[in-house]
Amino acid sequence: LDVGNLTQQRELRKKLKCKSFKWYLENVFPDLRAPIVRASGVLINVALGKCISIENTTVILEDCDGSKELQQFNYTWLRLIKCGEWCIAPIPDKGAVRLHPCDNRNKGLKWLHKSTSVFHPELVNHIVFENNQQLLCLEGNFSQKILKVAACDPVKPYQKWKFEKYYEA
Repeated sequence: LDVGNLTQQRELRKKLKCKSFKWYLENVFPDLRAPIVRASGVLINVALGKCISIENTTVILEDCDGSKELQQFNYTWLRLIKCGEWCIAPIPDKGAVRLHPCDNRNKGLKWLHKSTSVFHPELVNHIVFENNQQLLCLEGNFSQKILKVAACDPVKPYQKWKFEKYYEA
């Protein structure tokens, strides 16, 4: 789909100091129901080859099964990691994670993934909790099937993640 030359429109937007669409989604229309998805499918821990899954009301790691609905996650443009109406939420003071009802306005549910490259290029494959002074990353546990948040370490393979599918901006 060729939309033609957008230079004039971009210059006008800059001149008028227009806000971005992302700003609109976060501030004007935060109750958007349909997730605008950046990545989807199973969420795989690179080091372990295991996937995030939901068991009862707990977030765990287990063998990947793409047909299992409770292993299907979306990473949205609003920076939520969702499975249905539930979001993965860190408990920073305990180093744990839990499920929490999704709320686009809740800053305690926001994660950075594949977008940290501007400030921390070494963490581009990590999932970084956004709302914390210390950089905390989602981490798989080698000996157990639990997830935790821990201080980000660019060389720690248990903190590297990939979704099954990524979508262009």
